[in-house]
Amino acid sequence: METLASEARAVPAFVMGQQLGQQRARVIADSERIIARHDRG
Repeated sequence: METLASEARAVPAFVMGQQLGQQRARVIADSERIIARHDRG
């Protein structure tokens, strides 16, 4: 029973971590694009 409860808690944390990772990757890509634009200009 205890393992089921801990797994049920771990899954949402895992999903949230994936979403945060995607958000962070998008922010990094945006900032790299902005930096590249400044370097060109």
